[in-house]
Amino acid sequence: MQQTTTYKHFPLAAVFLAFLLLPGCQDYQHPGFEPGVAGSRPVEQLDHFLRTDSIIAGLEQLPGTREQLDSLLLWADLMKNYNQNAALEYANEANRMSTERGWRLSQAISLYYRAMIKEKKQRLGERIEDAIVDAKMSEQLLKQSGRKDWQIRTGNLLGGLYYKKSQYDSALVYLYHALEMAEKSNLQKVQSIELKGEIFHDLGNIYSERDSTIQKALNNYQKSLDIYEKTGNKAAASRLNIALGRLYTRQGEYEKAQEELRKSEAYAYSSKDYSILVDAYRRLGYLKYRQYRSSGEEPQFLEAMALFRKCLKYQEENQYDIYVLMGWSCQERTSKPPKNLAYLDSAIVFYRMAMEDAQKEGVADVMAKMANNITSLCNWRFSKFEKDCSDLLGQSYTNFLNENYKAITDTITISLQGANQRIREFERKEQAAATNLRLRKNWFISGVGLVIAGLTFLLILLWQKQKRLQARMEALRAQINPHFISNSLNAIENLVNQDQREAAAKYLIHFSRLSRQILNSSRAPSTSLTEEIKMLEHFLALEQLRFRDKLHYEIELSPGLNPDLIEMPAMILQPYVENAIWHGIKPKSGPGFLKIRIERNGRNLVCFIEDDGIGREKAREMQAASVLRKHKSQGMAITEERLKVIGKATGSRVEIIDLHDTQGHATGTRVAVRLPFKLMKNKE
Repeated sequence: MQQTTTYKHFPLAAVFLAFLLLPGCQDYQHPGFEPGVAGSRPVEQLDHFLRTDSIIAGLEQLPGTREQLDSLLLWADLMKNYNQNAALEYANEANRMSTERGWRLSQAISLYYRAMIKEKKQRLGERIEDAIVDAKMSEQLLKQSGRKDWQIRTGNLLGGLYYKKSQYDSALVYLYHALEMAEKSNLQKVQSIELKGEIFHDLGNIYSERDSTIQKALNNYQKSLDIYEKTGNKAAASRLNIALGRLYTRQGEYEKAQEELRKSEAYAYSSKDYSILVDAYRRLGYLKYRQYRSSGEEPQFLEAMALFRKCLKYQEENQYDIYVLMGWSCQERTSKPPKNLAYLDSAIVFYRMAMEDAQKEGVADVMAKMANNITSLCNWRFSKFEKDCSDLLGQSYTNFLNENYKAITDTITISLQGANQRIREFERKEQAAATNLRLRKNWFISGVGLVIAGLTFLLILLWQKQKRLQARMEALRAQINPHFISNSLNAIENLVNQDQREAAAKYLIHFSRLSRQILNSSRAPSTSLTEEIKMLEHFLALEQLRFRDKLHYEIELSPGLNPDLIEMPAMILQPYVENAIWHGIKPKSGPGFLKIRIERNGRNLVCFIEDDGIGREKAREMQAASVLRKHKSQGMAITEERLKVIGKATGSRVEIIDLHDTQGHATGTRVAVRLPFKLMKNKE
């Protein structure tokens, strides 16, 4: 027979149910991913990622959504300074995928990249509201994430965005809050230092806008530069050189400005970081333009224009800001001797090109400024030469202005409507998500309550079952014990009557020790293998007293077993040993031999009780003919019931095998009791 327990599976079922009910357990945390983790790449490699459609389509080859999201964010990070349009496509796709799955952290990170890339696309600060919407949505999603690193980055980004919008007080609030989080967070030291380096950089940018806080700007720039040098972030240090060059240019310290900008140019050229190279050339060109305005020296004007053309060579998008600078330079050139009015036409053309590119990028403020510049220059041109600008604008001056003012109005309207619509849609989704989260929490609490109630009920049932089991086993032992006592005392009495005092004393010792062990086994459901063997030895000695030379026995323990360490149910073998003696060996005409062998087989302890008696079939025939068959059947029923109960408790298995010789005659019986191999508690 084989008995197994089923209640042990209920805790696993409860854990599984709790896992299904737990809200938010599937939100992906992007372990190990952070901006800049892949480092800079050669331009040849970055050009590969310009093929956004084919690369996004190839995402299906990746094993899962998590890997796909990590790849999209990595590509957005790689391309953010090289090609903002490609980077924005990757960030948009990441946002779409994470929104579909409700992964809030993934949504927040993708929105962070969208905001950052849009800020980079709008170099002069126009149409920055759309980027601020993305950053604020990211900030809202991150509040419940516990990811301080991304909260710090988003706060820093919002500070930079408000700086671009010239709202310096708001920018400072975000930056100092991000700095406070960085200082109090439990992030790794290197990560915390790097984040603070970016914050000090942006604080320097804000303080550089006011003459009264220039020293604060320099102090923050120096803190940032020290961190960049310590961490070996040469690209960030090069961008800080550009910031210093910009500051010194505004202060009229042109030599210091040029020194900082040339440092940035040298790094960008050697590392082929064209985004930094473009910015360095742009700032150097503006520096030469400022010098030309002050001195009027022709070489500085020509050098400025050459540097702006270098920008156009490396800058594939957002070229309007370069056209604006070229238009300024040419307009300035028309007012200084030797006057060359051809530069007037060049200025109008550059302003027109800036306006067209700004319209393509949706930068309404630049469009409006360029329209005013074109209007002013075209009016002056007409007053001097009685020429309208149709030859420069490709259409009449009136039509040009009408079309472009309409385009400006449409761009502003679409931009504002889009930003408002997106923030309202986000708030609606957040409210729906919050409602859904509350429902899931309620279901979770209800589910957990049901699981706890069910487990409590099962534990109570199990406890009651175990108590009944223990009481039943003790009752069964109580019925078996008188059987031992009666037979053993009768045998000892015979020895006393025959005046065999030494033998009687010897067997009284066996009887005393056997009785003590039986009493102990009624109190404890398990014992050691050593105690079980001792109990069998006492029992067999008493049985041998009764049967004299008819019973011989042997107990064999497999080598390598330490019986002191092995735990087993108390008195599990004695009923089988007794049954083998009474029904196998006793009816045999001659002497009988009983062998008990105990060994380990994998996770089981196997106990063999083998006799060379008459066999079970012959024993049943003799029992059926005996007038005492009713008594014997009752004794066997007690033994079988006890073993059945023990089997339920331990998962034991008992096999009974009839032995035969080559002619098919019965030669005895072998019983194999298989028990789980267990070590005694606190003994290893």
